[in-house]
This record gives sequence, C-alpha cells and structure tokens, in this order.
Amino acid sequence: MAKSIKRQVPELYFAAVERGKDSDKWNIIVSTHRTESTTFKLIYSLDEGLRDLIKGYKVLRRDQLSNQ
Repeated sequence: MAKSIKRQVPELYFAAVERGKDSDKWNIIVSTHRTESTTFKLIYSLDEGLRDLIKGYKVLRRDQLSNQ
C-alpha cells in the first residue's frame, strides 16, 4: 500500500526495514468471497480510492479551521 501511495505522492518518504522475529505473529488471509456472495462489489480500485483521499486532504489543508 505504501508503494501505491508513493506513486501518487512522489515526495513521500518511507523506509522499508527488515522484519525481526515477532512473538505475536499473525497470518491473515483475506478473501472477498463472502462480500462478493452478498452482491457487494467494489466500484473503486485502491489507486482511485487513494486519489480521492489525497484530494480530500488537500482540501482540508486549505480550510481556515484546519490545524495543518
């Protein structure tokens, strides 16, 4: 996800680090089968959602009530 954000916000800096041993390791497998079986369909891709979210943050920064 960070790489997707970086494509849309080139000035973003993030550092990837090697993972160490985690005693509380979780292995989460995500499946869309249940949501699709209830007729829920995604209408926006990750990149489209990020683009809209970034646009919203830019509007908030211009707001005189914002603390950014």
